[in-house]
Amino acid sequence: MSEDFAEFYAARKDAVLRAVLVATGDRVGGEDAAAEAFARACAGWDRVRQHPEPTAWVIRVALNVYRSWWRRLRREVLGLLPERTGELLGIAPATVHVHLHRALETLRVQAAAERPRRS
Repeated sequence: MSEDFAEFYAARKDAVLRAVLVATGDRVGGEDAAAEAFARACAGWDRVRQHPEPTAWVIRVALNVYRSWWRRLRREVLGLLPERTGELLGIAPATVHVHLHRALETLRVQAAAERPRRS
């Protein structure tokens, strides 16, 4: 790692992480995405340092990494619904949506019960 990149990283890591956390709302995923973006910046530092805004470049890459992860997860989860989910849970595929709605309603009621009451 070049001294130039080390200085850039030390000066910008907190700002990049804050931006990614604000955009994603996900601490663990945001940290992973920021780390991956800095790793890519380090690997291509000769090119990245020529960018007009290297910090913006790192933030954009981190957000792209996070979005790619989220899309893969979404495809995996949605790939299970409803036919495969029914198989895995031992539920008839035609009734998966009924069970899903019941579970979501239960979560909504629980969340409402845990919310502090306003006086």
